[in-house]
Amino acid sequence: MGEYISLETNLYFYGSTPKIPSVILKWIPDATTMLANVLSGTVDVSIVGLGLNEAKQAEQNTTIKVLRVPSTYWEHLEINLSDPILSDIRVQKAIAYGINYDDLNNRVFSGQRLVSNLTYLGLFNSYYRNSNARLPSHSLVLANRLLDDAGWVMASDGYRYKDGQKLTLELSTTTRQDRKDQVLVLKAQLRQIGIYIQTKFLSASYFFGTYTTHRVFQLAMFAYGGDILDPSGFNLFHSSQIPSEANGFQGQNYSGVSDSMLDNAIYTATHEVDPIVRKTYYDIAHQRIADLIPQIGLNVWTDIYTYKRNLMGIDYNLSSSIPITWNINDWYWSSYQYKITASSDSGGRINPSGTIYLPPNDSQTFVVSPDFGYHIADVLVDSVSVFNNVGKISPSVEGLSFTYTFQNVTSDHTIQAVFAPGELYFMVKSIVGAGGTMMIEQNNFTYQPGEHFHFWSQFEVVKYYFFSDPGFKIKDVLVDGNSVGPVSSYTFENIDNNHTIEAQFIEAVPPSMTAISFAGVDGTGSGDDWTVDISGVTNESLLDSGSITVSEDCTLTTKTIDGVDVSG
Repeated sequence: MGEYISLETNLYFYGSTPKIPSVILKWIPDATTMLANVLSGTVDVSIVGLGLNEAKQAEQNTTIKVLRVPSTYWEHLEINLSDPILSDIRVQKAIAYGINYDDLNNRVFSGQRLVSNLTYLGLFNSYYRNSNARLPSHSLVLANRLLDDAGWVMASDGYRYKDGQKLTLELSTTTRQDRKDQVLVLKAQLRQIGIYIQTKFLSASYFFGTYTTHRVFQLAMFAYGGDILDPSGFNLFHSSQIPSEANGFQGQNYSGVSDSMLDNAIYTATHEVDPIVRKTYYDIAHQRIADLIPQIGLNVWTDIYTYKRNLMGIDYNLSSSIPITWNINDWYWSSYQYKITASSDSGGRINPSGTIYLPPNDSQTFVVSPDFGYHIADVLVDSVSVFNNVGKISPSVEGLSFTYTFQNVTSDHTIQAVFAPGELYFMVKSIVGAGGTMMIEQNNFTYQPGEHFHFWSQFEVVKYYFFSDPGFKIKDVLVDGNSVGPVSSYTFENIDNNHTIEAQFIEAVPPSMTAISFAGVDGTGSGDDWTVDISGVTNESLLDSGSITVSEDCTLTTKTIDGVDVSG
């Protein structure tokens, strides 16, 4: 059975007598093993550890209920400040600027997590929050500029080098699938600023028991659990809490941040009683953390809990320092008393299907989906239509669905899905990156950044236009994953399949002046400020008719002679 703790009923407990005589608490080292235990029924309740992908798999088992609970767990990158490369604040900031946090959330979590650039201390308690202390937000321009300043030079292979060394960093994390997915996105994003990311996926027991505590990582991705009542933070940020062999690897200051101002602020904030004094010092601590960047926040979890649906009494709606087991003495087992029989005709499916057994007052949701070339003709619950013909006029695209939920079940039921052939429709998935919009010519509809879906009848001709926001330009347009270049429009001719079209935008960097000349004399200067010394030119006609030549793509905005503006 592995490592576990067995708890028995305490006959002298001051509260009500527990309805379940014994509870076994078991440590499971990784998400894959936990999911296998949940699906097999070996585990009755799983408490944090499964990601959104594992939750979808668990929901396929009709004997399991899945809770998605707003969390106080903060997913982040811990930066090892003792590392020779990462000890440079410019590199730390460049990584923070190089991450597109909204894109990461949308791609991995379908936008279901909270994205915030507040420091950890300011996330969950508004009173002690310093709203002005912010971690860097996404900006490729600033990220590249910082790495340039730090001496990391971009080479022809798209990666940066310094003194012959490639800018390579190891990003380590656990084996949860959503973490693996995040790493893939982060690797691609940091590739855009010339950083090569090596990945390492470790069991949770080794990652947390050795890899972080012994500070052998460069970048480590994991989550800290916050507290809505008190920010705390002493063990995370005070220099005395840096794990080392000398202190038996105690403390959770894994980044190794050491700063006298931060030490004083976080000590006072966590040891004083007066909330006004604490607020003052928490504000200082927030700002020092934002300045030093020992951590880079990625997102705030939506926690996943599972339990067998005939386990009653679970009441939980906010994942924080109060655990799901807060009312475990009220939990009890209920026998399955009612059943719902779900069936479907050919041309589609209903999920879940077959016979589902429920305890009293439980609920169950069914999803009805047509196959390609069919539409939903009707949905019958206990032989009565609940569909109202909405599906008969819906595009017959595979994946378009109708949902019905039985609430507070107290009797047996049936649900039947009926399908019929329909006109062929196809789906175009539009992905609009940050920095621009996409417009459809046929209906003048404009898509903002994010994912969008539109259905078109077979053989229709559809044209998409792409517009960049001020300060941005079109980087690339991908059709079904293949680049068609930074085009301003794309037309689907005679649509006869599902498609994906993606518009990517990047910040437009104004060209820098590299040369200027007048009357045959080369200028001197840099950036946007140049001077041409014409004191030695004696040919008056050349001075009168001479033209000013500037770098390609640059524009002359102001011209002065002996300090007098003659731009006109």
